Amino acid sequence: MDFEKYGIFTCEDNNNCLNITHEQLASFIGTVRPKVTTYLNELVLKELIKTERGRITIVDLDGLKKYAYEDDG
Repeated sequence: MDFEKYGIFTCEDNNNCLNITHEQLASFIGTVRPKVTTYLNELVLKELIKTERGRITIVDLDGLKKYAYEDDG
């Protein structure tokens, strides 16, 4: 995934790790931080991502893609 073309930068040691805060992500996708936090927490519970301060790591990219397109079917 080419995050940099959208102004989201990956961690130096891991291309599946994004250096972005909940506030920045909310602004980027046009919503508010509490909604982003709610959805990110859901993805953490499903073990698709891991979050740290200012950082989101995609743990299961295939699972995340599948989850993202579940409602499209």
